Parts: sequence; C-alpha cells; structure tokens
Amino acid sequence: MTLEQRLHAALEEAAVFEPSPDLLDRVEVAIGLDAGYRRRRNGLLAGLAVAVLSLAGGLLLLSDFDQGRVLLQWWELEMVVSVAMAGLVVGLGSTIRRFGTVYASGVFATNRRAGSSFIVLMDFAYYLVFGAIVLITISFEPQPDWSSLVGAAQLEHEIGRIACLLVGMGMLHGLNVLALPLIGGLLASDEEADSPSR
Repeated sequence: MTLEQRLHAALEEAAVFEPSPDLLDRVEVAIGLDAGYRRRRNGLLAGLAVAVLSLAGGLLLLSDFDQGRVLLQWWELEMVVSVAMAGLVVGLGSTIRRFGTVYASGVFATNRRAGSSFIVLMDFAYYLVFGAIVLITISFEPQPDWSSLVGAAQLEHEIGRIACLLVGMGMLHGLNVLALPLIGGLLASDEEADSPSR
C-alpha cells in the first residue's frame, strides 16, 4: 500500500468518526470546575489580604516608634513569621494540589480511584508535615543572642525558618513527582497480572 493510499484510507476513516456523545457535558463540567477553582482562589487571596492587613495593623498598634523607626518586640516578629509560614503552607498546598491532580491523573490512568485516593492521602501528609515544621520552629522565649527588640540575629533566624520550610517543600514535592510514576507503574503491572485474560 502506497503512502497516498494509506493517507486516503485514513481520511476516509476520519470522515465517519463520530464525536463522543458526552463531550459537551464533560466540557461543561471542566468549565464549572475551573470557575469553582477561581472562586476558591479569589476567596483565599481575599482572606490572605485581610489577614495580612490585620496583622500589619496589629503590629503597628503594638509597636514603638523611635525617630521614624519601627521598634518591634522579638515575639511580634516571631508571630508574623509564623503566620506567614502558615500562609505559605496553605497557599502553596492548594496550588500544588491543583497541578498535581492533573499529573496524578496521567500517572494513574489505569486506576483513577487509586489516583484520587492517593491525592487525598498526600494532602493529609502535606499538611501534617509542614504544619509540624511551622509549629516546631516557633520560639516561645528569646534565644540567648537575641535582644528584647528585633535585631540582626533574630532576622537571620526567621529568614532561616522560612528557607527551611521552602527547601523541605521543594525536596518532598520533587520526591513525590519522581515517585508517582513508579507507584503508578507498580499498580498498573499488578492490575495486568490480576486481569482474567492472563
């Protein structure tokens, strides 16, 4: 069969192709899901903005001023950084979940139920691990090299807290991205081995 004949045969098959009867329904569901995500994202951003403004207002009320400089107590900066870290965990968690769902659906194409269950379990693990990191790193009394007001030593410590959180998130997310295809492949091979045709 020549290339021209194969092309002609392929075009004839395409001419009789009928689109899926539920295509419009699936498109409407996808549009609805996207609109729901945008509403949740806008609500989250509005809540985050209110939280940041409330925190900034509270800090201004609690802070002292000396010749135009804002003087913060050590616990005020500790509180701000802890709230910022919690915001990072929640904000990045929802973003990772949105894009991770698409990735996991490709990896678990043969077993969608296992993929959705895996995503839910990973959400629990994500919030437990990074919530624990936020709580573990909180200081309830000033460290020996800190003064009662915020100084360079405390700033370095607080930046280190945020950096450790971000490094941990990046490393565990990278491991998850690498491990998912292995898990999906194992599940697919188990299903093939258990299938009645074999």
